[in-house]
Amino acid sequence: MSREVAEEASITVREVIPLGYQAVRTDDGESFAQLRVVARVQEWLPAGADPDTGLVYPRVWVPLERAAGLLGWGEPGRAQAVAAARVAHDVYGFAAAAPLAQGARCASTPVMQRV
Repeated sequence: MSREVAEEASITVREVIPLGYQAVRTDDGESFAQLRVVARVQEWLPAGADPDTGLVYPRVWVPLERAAGLLGWGEPGRAQAVAAARVAHDVYGFAAAAPLAQGARCASTPVMQRV
């Protein structure tokens, strides 16, 4: 997980808290799982190209409650944002974030939350 974050976001992380996973099915029927975690950024590295795609992903700071919409993650993404906000508050001691007020469940989400 740390290698993927370094490759795709050009950061190193610490204090990683697993939220669970999201099951994904591709158009050709292949299934895989995406691990969902919350972590503190340890170091910002110079932006570099993803080894798999050659793309340099932009870093965009947005309020947590807007991230799922910008990424096109829908209700599962909003449920993940709620779980991430709860960890940021309960574990890292951050002030309560807006998603905490929006509810912590999404009945249709494939995310298996452990928070």
